Amino acid sequence: MTDEQTRLIPDPQKPGGYSWVKAVRYSGKPFETGPLARMSMNGFYKGGMSTMDRIYARTLETSLIADLVKEWLSMLGTGPAPIVQKPEPVKNKATAVTDAMRGALLHSVDMENEEVISYNIITPTTWNFSPKDGKGQMGPAENALVGTRVSRRVNVLTVLGRVIRSFDPCLSCGTHVLTRKNGELSSIGQVIL
Repeated sequence: MTDEQTRLIPDPQKPGGYSWVKAVRYSGKPFETGPLARMSMNGFYKGGMSTMDRIYARTLETSLIADLVKEWLSMLGTGPAPIVQKPEPVKNKATAVTDAMRGALLHSVDMENEEVISYNIITPTTWNFSPKDGKGQMGPAENALVGTRVSRRVNVLTVLGRVIRSFDPCLSCGTHVLTRKNGELSSIGQVIL
């Protein structure tokens, strides 16, 4: 097993660990991904980085895409399949990156003798819910929670839930259940939400 593969094995006993989500970084920094990031980078949105900004940017992006769908559908035509599957793998290592609705999505694979040796996925939720790293840098969702004001008249979980949901999370990959019997860890299972 390579160092990279060993690093990706979950360790529920890790000192100071508090999340199953990877602490992914780009050039050593955490980045928010998704509609707000895209709309800001493309110049379609010049607002801030709040919960409402995320919701507004998602709505604005949806409206822009809906306006383009009719044009895109009119451009479709019949013809040969755009992708032809090759009988043998061309490479032993591949990385594919795209921008899904929730944000940046990366898949990478290492193969040997037509067998997958390692497969890694970094989902949009992984980028946005990346936990604090070794340098103390919080990921986007954690950072968004810092300084959030909660009125005494409002349920704390309701307010914090709105902030978290503004990132449109899909947390099935980061949600796990630890089962204990007689104080000992007996199983780790993934919860599919």
